[in-house]
Amino acid sequence: MPSRSKPFIPDLKFPALQHGPKETPEDLVILLYQGGAAARSDKVHSDIASGKFGPIQGERLPLVRRIHQEINAALVGGGSQETARGQVRIIRQLFEFADKENARLTLESIESVYFSYADHLKRRILLGGKVARGVPRGGEKKLGPLSERSAYYYASDAAIVLDKVLNRRISLLKQTKLKPPKRRKSPIGHVAEKQVSSDTNRFGHMLQDLCDGLTLRVAQYAEFPVTIALRTDGPLFIKKPCYLAEAPAAVGTALEGRYSLANLRIEAELLMFIAQTGMNFSQAIGLEIQQFSYSAHNDGYQVRDYKARRGGEVLFEIFSEYKSHFERYLEWRRALFPTSTRIFPFVCMEGVRTRKGFTGARIRAVTRRLGLPYLSPQALRGVRVNWLLRMSANVEKTAAVVQHSVATMRGTYERPSFHRLVVESAKFWKKADPVIARTEAVAPGGCNGMPVAVPDIPPSAPEPDCLKKAGCLWCDNHRDVDSFDYVWAMTSFLHLKRIELSNAPRPRTESEKEAPAKLAIERLERRLTWFEQSNNARKEWVEEARVRILEGSYHKSFSTVITEMQGGRT
Repeated sequence: MPSRSKPFIPDLKFPALQHGPKETPEDLVILLYQGGAAARSDKVHSDIASGKFGPIQGERLPLVRRIHQEINAALVGGGSQETARGQVRIIRQLFEFADKENARLTLESIESVYFSYADHLKRRILLGGKVARGVPRGGEKKLGPLSERSAYYYASDAAIVLDKVLNRRISLLKQTKLKPPKRRKSPIGHVAEKQVSSDTNRFGHMLQDLCDGLTLRVAQYAEFPVTIALRTDGPLFIKKPCYLAEAPAAVGTALEGRYSLANLRIEAELLMFIAQTGMNFSQAIGLEIQQFSYSAHNDGYQVRDYKARRGGEVLFEIFSEYKSHFERYLEWRRALFPTSTRIFPFVCMEGVRTRKGFTGARIRAVTRRLGLPYLSPQALRGVRVNWLLRMSANVEKTAAVVQHSVATMRGTYERPSFHRLVVESAKFWKKADPVIARTEAVAPGGCNGMPVAVPDIPPSAPEPDCLKKAGCLWCDNHRDVDSFDYVWAMTSFLHLKRIELSNAPRPRTESEKEAPAKLAIERLERRLTWFEQSNNARKEWVEEARVRILEGSYHKSFSTVITEMQGGRT
């Protein structure tokens, strides 16, 4: 039997928590010692053995055991690895705070400790970099500024664990003075919106230039400092990197001492991949390399495992313009990482988890040098969502494309837009204003209600306005709609213009040969040809629309006027 003076200590590790062979596994035994929570994980066990932290605090054992049980149960039940690591980190912070305050840590006292910790977080919001309470003079520790959002989530993460430990029905968080961050997003003005767009474009150009500049030859042989041409910010100079102590087996020997160049490109490629596909970070970084199968879908491709090409699960979708870039990157990484199984094989110190290879530090360093805002993976997903919203002007369709509910998409990713506000207001008043509602409907398609001529408008073409259908054909703000109904309406409009041209007087001069109806026919034909040649689905739409016109079945927007021009014939 264990002696009364030395309590039995159960195994407080997490076997289901993945770690590299040279990483120290998480072990909550450190929480049983005064000061153990603040110690380095890789040194704490030797410090415990040497007696640095004194005797074990036996009164803490029931509390620590319950915390371990709850975190481990969630992990074994399929919970997130990163969530479990985050919970261990926040519990260590809570215990570290309690040790500095000389507070008792037991099942009976942990509620009081938690509320003191929440007050401590609140003070950090108010006081920012002031000296931490409870730290003696001479050993003062500065606390960095803490945002309301961070303070709330620290307290929330700790409460999630402790609520389960204490079997609470009402969360501890509800009894603190910390408030959830406001989710209301204020729309930015037109000038600020243009600046955000400009910064986003610069960030995207930088990623593309890094990928193009860090070729196989540059990554393996270029002399330092390596120079990368950036289209908007001038050349970027990369100094000689630090050497890694050991070369991972999956890396070619030609990269020895130059791993930072490969990692920089992989980081840029990962961010570009997330921006293109909308995939979340944890999924993207875990993707395995394989032979891919591409099938045309809308304006891009659905990508599957080649073995499952016959109706197999779609791994991700990409825009058509990105396919060639992605294929070039795969060739590059196969040459440098012939035995690695990951699409984004960051080079890490031997024995470290691959997932730790991405911190954003490399691209962040570049953006700091360029004076450019850094866009995180989540921010890039938000950029993609808002771009789709702007292009489609359809919330439900965009939510379906990004695989979120409308509520989730709007709450997490949508950014209020001055431009969309103007467009939506124009659409509303166009329907609601009795004066505007009496004007003639515009041509098939979408617009923002602000006519602007395209740069190459022919002299004889109708000037863009919102009264004549033909005026929409040379308006820079007119937008095609990706649907059969739109193609049918456009084909009906084309038929109407042909009737107009056939009824027009014979041209007497060269200038009269460029009749507006003739120009409209040519422009509509070009648009229909694009639909025909883009993919099979759109080609079928055009074919079906042409058959309907031959059968005398016209779109409702044009059926009445076509019938009148044909003398009442149907």
